Amino acid sequence: YYSHITPIDKETAEFAADFFFKLSDAQVKEKILDLRKNQPAIFQLLEICTKKFRSTEKTYVLWKMGLMIDYCYSHVYSGFPIITQKNIADYMIWMRNETAELEKLYGDVEMEDDKTIEGYNQNNLLNSVSIKLNHYIVEIEFLNDVESGELGMCLISLIPIYNDKISINS
Repeated sequence: YYSHITPIDKETAEFAADFFFKLSDAQVKEKILDLRKNQPAIFQLLEICTKKFRSTEKTYVLWKMGLMIDYCYSHVYSGFPIITQKNIADYMIWMRNETAELEKLYGDVEMEDDKTIEGYNQNNLLNSVSIKLNHYIVEIEFLNDVESGELGMCLISLIPIYNDKISINS
């Protein structure tokens, strides 16, 4: 879907993953406030996603990943514009309609992660996100099934929302 977009490079994605996951709680709070000011609609979306988490430490995993994604787009695509509530709503409506259309044609539809990820044309960023997710879900079992599902759904929505904004402004 996004083959016309220059992908985020591996170095930027790895730097962001390393940087944001080394921040102290106070630094994370400060970065969240910056996000609130610079991308208020993304802040609100992430805030909604945190409702399923039972502790601040667990919500910070989501925040760090969201901050990491935002950093990558802001850094690679200079002058990255503000994402609006309408941009997010448009994506959510499109996704719901797309899923409904596929279900009409094929019955129950499960997302094919590999095809979806390929279509985003952001393999380096998604790889960095996957490594972090794997660490918190599989390696140290920090997040339960509900939390990991919520985290995955939220993050997998962010990439096309950011990509759509690049497409609109290209």
